[in-house]
Amino acid sequence: MEANKRRYTEIIGNTVQFVIPVFQRDYSWMEEQCDQLWDDIERTSQMDGDKEHFFGAVVYISTVGQSAAFTRWLLIDGQQRMTTVSLLAAAMRDHIRDLPSSKATKGEADKIEHDFLINTFERDDQKHKLVLRARDEAILRAIVDGERPVGGSTTLMQNYEFFRAKLQDADIDVILAGVSRLAVVDVRLDRGKDDPQQIFESLNSTGIDLTQADLVRNYMLMGLEQQKQESLYAEYWRKIEQKYGSGRIELDNFLGDFVALETLAQKQIRARHVYSSFRVEFDEHKNDAEKLLKRMLKFARYHAAFVMDTGEFPVVADRLRRLKAQATTTPAILIMRLLQAFELKYITAEDLVEALELVESYLVRRSICRQPTRSYWTHFSKLAYALKKTDVLGYLKVNLHWLSDGNYAFPTNQQFKRALQQDDLYNRPICRFLLEELENSKSKERSDTSLLTIEHIMPQNERLSKAWQQMLGDNWEDVQAEWLHRLGNLTLTGYNEKYSDKPFQFKRKTKNGFEHSSLRLNRYVAQQKEWTQTQMRERAKKLSKWALDIWPSLSVSEELLADAEESRLRDEGGDVDDIRGRMDDEAMELFDTFQSQMSMKDVNEVAWPRSVSYHNRATFFCEVIPRSRHLLFLLDLDVDECVECDLDVRDAADLKYIKNARYDGSCYFSVATQDDVAACIPLVRQALAASLRD
Repeated sequence: MEANKRRYTEIIGNTVQFVIPVFQRDYSWMEEQCDQLWDDIERTSQMDGDKEHFFGAVVYISTVGQSAAFTRWLLIDGQQRMTTVSLLAAAMRDHIRDLPSSKATKGEADKIEHDFLINTFERDDQKHKLVLRARDEAILRAIVDGERPVGGSTTLMQNYEFFRAKLQDADIDVILAGVSRLAVVDVRLDRGKDDPQQIFESLNSTGIDLTQADLVRNYMLMGLEQQKQESLYAEYWRKIEQKYGSGRIELDNFLGDFVALETLAQKQIRARHVYSSFRVEFDEHKNDAEKLLKRMLKFARYHAAFVMDTGEFPVVADRLRRLKAQATTTPAILIMRLLQAFELKYITAEDLVEALELVESYLVRRSICRQPTRSYWTHFSKLAYALKKTDVLGYLKVNLHWLSDGNYAFPTNQQFKRALQQDDLYNRPICRFLLEELENSKSKERSDTSLLTIEHIMPQNERLSKAWQQMLGDNWEDVQAEWLHRLGNLTLTGYNEKYSDKPFQFKRKTKNGFEHSSLRLNRYVAQQKEWTQTQMRERAKKLSKWALDIWPSLSVSEELLADAEESRLRDEGGDVDDIRGRMDDEAMELFDTFQSQMSMKDVNEVAWPRSVSYHNRATFFCEVIPRSRHLLFLLDLDVDECVECDLDVRDAADLKYIKNARYDGSCYFSVATQDDVAACIPLVRQALAASLRD
């Protein structure tokens, strides 16, 4: 690698061509950056002596197959600066050519073109000194060739026009002098020796200009031969970018979820660590970049269908929009897995719709019930990882059910109903979505609610009119405070300002009042002669009943749950021989005798790090814990129920804890001899029989 400080004119002035690789971003400098460059150039031109203005680094590497007669470089860093100077040079050339003609001015314009824009004695693809990528290249080439670009306004054209306008009131000699003093750090890399990606990262380590997606794209394509870069970019990466449009954050989020899904990550990758995580996880796959990019494109389709509303899966497009309308894209990692399963035909369209309804119901119910959201990503990722292709919908239900023991349980009907009827909802983000779905969800004739606002039927004004006070009764202040923001008093209307604090009868009977409203939400209101806590309570009950129908509870069959519990138990358990191998000789002999005498038909024997447990399907009934020269047995059987035997059976509740025990049993005893083993068999079988009854 060579790094030297040089005048920009020395780099660009020879017969040379800098090509922007396809993995680089599009040109993105705006007027603000152009204005700053202009000020720097004017200031530099007025400096004493031969002082220069440093404006960054230019990093480049030779292209493959470069000839000795013509020098072509791949520009790794410096695109924004070099492109902007080219636009300024084109503007200066055209400004001079538009001045009153003279031989001197024409020669000056030609010199600017030769020094900054065109390789005068080259033709075709070697003619232009700077070659951008895709759409940008067509625009820049038209500007450099003195033609009007086709395709409307672009950033390139806007910045060219900005410089043309600036030059109208400027001294062209001052600007030319300033440009000639622009200096850069000229960094020329050696192909095969220097790592361009590593150098690129260090130059952009602040992360101000580059997104995580920019870094990932460069990492995937930078080391490839140029033709391969262009092929993979066009076939895969460009298609990924197009799905997200200007959604840079959403694209970064996709990459984070993709890495997590591929690696079964237990924690969400922080936004600023997406690239570093990607590089660590996929470094060994870089040699087969096409295979990885193909998989990334597939999952980008799933992800963007949800977060960008691409409509790519029309059978569930409306369901995806409803999920996103709740102002959350947290379930995206689960949505990707569900859409993948649908495309692979592991789940039917009907079951996919039901699965998304279930996710929506989970989110809506928890939001209404004010339940925590902080660890949503963790739980949705676990749901995504746990889906089984044999029964995608069933295992989604099972794993949602397994959340019931913690803070992220699926709210019950009773919890949901109570929150709907008794909690203040008006100032909650979900309030409008709730009212709109109550209005439209179960109707084929949807009401347009886009221009409607939320209306308090009983007004918010603390100084209620006499008519309202008389209607509500002597304790009207208490009624207003309690019921104002509850569901029973909230609706949608296009006449919020007209209704204002007017009496209820005015709101009901006036032109465009509740009696004339086409909204289903307002039918009950239109039928009432007064509006008190009685009516608000009754309406809340009706609307909560609708809500229970729209967002149903979680229902899992007992058979499916039992199968899943049994499968999870087998998956979690280890090898019994490993535990047996860690026993001393006496305990091992006792354990072998127990295994031989205890029939294990239809019993699941599961090894844990320090014990072996026995289950009727997934129902625990016995645990064997190795001790020095004996075994400790823990049974899920009350002491009072135990059959008579010669063993000293004790109540487990008498102990604070049992060392190395995984399960909570009801009784325990020690087995130290072969006779003890024979005596314990009836007790273990009794515990098994009890689990079968349960």
